[in-house]
Amino acid sequence: MKAENEGDRRGHKRSSHSATQKKGRGKQVMPSLQSSELTEQLTSGSYSCMVCCDRVRDRDAVWSCKECHHVFHLGCIGKWAAAPASLVSEKEPSEGWRCPACQNPSDVVPTVYKCYCGKLINPRPRARGELTVPHSCGELCGRSLARNPLSSCQHKCQLLCHPGPCPPCPVTVNRSCPCGRQKYQVRCSKGEELPSCGSECGRRLKCGRHHCTQSCHSGSCGDCTMMLTQHCHCGRSHREVVCGETGEEGEEERYGCSLVCGRELNCGNHLCELSCHPAPCPPCPLLPAHVTACPCGATPLSALLSPDQSRTSCLDPVPTCNRSCGRVLPCSTKAEPHFCPAGCHEGPCPRCEKSRLVRCRCGRGSTRVECQNLEGIGDFVCDKPCNKMKSCGRHRCNTRCCMDANHQCTLVCGKRLRCGIHNCMEQCHRGHCEQCWEYSYEELTCHCGAEILYPPLPCGTRPPTCKRVCARMHSCDHNVFHSCHNEEECPPCTVLTVKMCMGEHEKRYNIPCHIADVSCGMPCGKDLPCGRHKCLKLCHRGACTDSLAQQCRQPCQTPRKYCSHVCGETCHVGSECPDIPCKAEVVLTCKCGRMKERVLCGASSSGIMQQAFHKILSKDLGAKIRDLQSGHSVSLGRVSLASLSRDKDSLDCDEVCAQIERNRTLAEALGITSPVLDPLESPLPKYPSTLLDQARRDTAVAASLEEELKSFVDSVMKSQGPGDQARRHKFQPMANHERRMVHELAPHYGCDSLSYDSEPLRHVTVSTKKCRAKFPTLSLMKMLDKERLKVATPTPVNLPSERGSSPGKISGPLEIERTKTPAVREPVTDYFADNLS
Repeated sequence: MKAENEGDRRGHKRSSHSATQKKGRGKQVMPSLQSSELTEQLTSGSYSCMVCCDRVRDRDAVWSCKECHHVFHLGCIGKWAAAPASLVSEKEPSEGWRCPACQNPSDVVPTVYKCYCGKLINPRPRARGELTVPHSCGELCGRSLARNPLSSCQHKCQLLCHPGPCPPCPVTVNRSCPCGRQKYQVRCSKGEELPSCGSECGRRLKCGRHHCTQSCHSGSCGDCTMMLTQHCHCGRSHREVVCGETGEEGEEERYGCSLVCGRELNCGNHLCELSCHPAPCPPCPLLPAHVTACPCGATPLSALLSPDQSRTSCLDPVPTCNRSCGRVLPCSTKAEPHFCPAGCHEGPCPRCEKSRLVRCRCGRGSTRVECQNLEGIGDFVCDKPCNKMKSCGRHRCNTRCCMDANHQCTLVCGKRLRCGIHNCMEQCHRGHCEQCWEYSYEELTCHCGAEILYPPLPCGTRPPTCKRVCARMHSCDHNVFHSCHNEEECPPCTVLTVKMCMGEHEKRYNIPCHIADVSCGMPCGKDLPCGRHKCLKLCHRGACTDSLAQQCRQPCQTPRKYCSHVCGETCHVGSECPDIPCKAEVVLTCKCGRMKERVLCGASSSGIMQQAFHKILSKDLGAKIRDLQSGHSVSLGRVSLASLSRDKDSLDCDEVCAQIERNRTLAEALGITSPVLDPLESPLPKYPSTLLDQARRDTAVAASLEEELKSFVDSVMKSQGPGDQARRHKFQPMANHERRMVHELAPHYGCDSLSYDSEPLRHVTVSTKKCRAKFPTLSLMKMLDKERLKVATPTPVNLPSERGSSPGKISGPLEIERTKTPAVREPVTDYFADNLS
């Protein structure tokens, strides 16, 4: 079965090759050769149908294409003709179907089994041992041997009914040369064209006066090329012309010159004023029979002349009327018609004194020109650039008043070709550039030289691919696993190795060979040049300190002389620690533990660097004053060090502490289990500084936004639904700074905020739940009102003097007294006043 299938494929291949005689498929195969191959394959049973790829047997009904002569099963070709892929046009199925081999269109779908010559229907199968061709009728073929409809061959094929094309006509006939003077005996199939006899053609040319002087040839003799002298109609000029350009046979060899005719008219009084023209001249236009009205044509002569004054000769004057001429002037157009304004007159009209709109040659520009200057203006050119896309699709035409219809780009393309080396030097064009026409005539090898590409090689050809192991020198001794390559560097070696880390702390396992710097991730730990510190960097390579700055930059850890803190200054080997106030923070508390304050230690020798310490203290005091100006209540006693003595490290309790202690005592006496002891337990809300600044600048907008937010929170708190149900409110689209105010204000009301959409429709949506909604203790607008209504401002603290302390001044680093002017303080609320009364 395998050998049989191979035979079928070989037969199908041979039959496919034998069908290449179709026009447009290259060199044609001899008809006798194709017919013999078909006969051999059909007889041996190796021919296959191109549609079903099955063998064509003797008992199968077949159909043969009249164009390519391929043989198909009759049922297969019927199915093929009904398939959409075979239609000549899917939109017009009535145009027919195409042969699967030669694509020749056909209108009729074959349904009848006939022999090759078409004379016998349903030919009988070939008997065993019979030598006839399968599917043949066994009679003479009788098909016409004419190769095309224009052929003069009328002979019939004398072979027995056979597949494939008929052989060329073998009959010998008498044929003449192109000029007809000599006759030859040739094969009928040779065609109509015969070799030239070499004699002069002698056929009459189209001009009808001369004969062809070429040697015997086929086809048309062409136009006459003889030179003739041609005279004009008036006989005053002449010219030399080619005989073939004077006209067809029988036409007069004259032309019209640009001179006035000047021949005498039939009246004998006037001369012809027309341009040179064929005779005869027209009659005199001034004859009485031809002139029936005034020159303008508006009034008949019978109204202007009495019967006694009628014109009798062409010399008699033509009377004029009192109307204007009104004739259309030569400068007129359909859009702007101009008429002669002069009175009725004879002869040509005077020059027009009006102006006319003249368009440029491209039609986009126009200008108004005096009609008297139209003849000298020529073509008007506007200043508008064309700006149309050129043929390349990349550049635009910048010609002024362009008249070009194609706009062919004349620039050089300049794109990089596929080779990646050269640029396209062709005229700028659409689509892809052609391939690079540079070629190399040297051998191209891989890096090891085992694979070779021989010239000529197109420009940009890459070196051949080599599958051998890379033969280059490598930095390690491991086995090479990558193949030969053309890159300059080899791929990194990936063999897993054991390497010591850069700081030599430990060995690291499973490290690829190409990784040179391996870090263990631990601190370096090497001694620095100062001798007191160790390197804190992670495991690294090279020196621990910068080559430009060898000094250690770590903080000094030496304990200070006047406190328990360390020095903290930059490492200063070889010198004592500087005697400056200690910058470490300490926590100071009062006796009851309510007040806590972080302050700088400031310990140093007495009288040294006091100004620096007081500068730090003033900075802390300034921060408290800014909080006071923002509306927050603060206690200046916390930053004042007047309550600190030099031998104490605690704060003095203030009146709030005393009030809390009194409240605690009363609560114990009255049996209150959970009293609110601290009146400052509910602090004022701390609005962001950006929100406060924006609200001060735009108070009306801030008030509107806060009121809208209050209304939403109030509705949520009064709602009857479940407490964990989220509710939302959408603000109108607003500017960026207004949206920022909503975002910063929403958390103080227990709301979440998000921005949606893009500008200019970007807006803010706030959402909250009943269990989260709240009101701040002091609204934003009330805080601003409180700022505006505040009259008294805190008096700044004076800097200390060296002579001693005085009221309202700081006398030392640890003593600060309040100024005599008391600060305005809010009254302290006593929640147990009613109980006391």
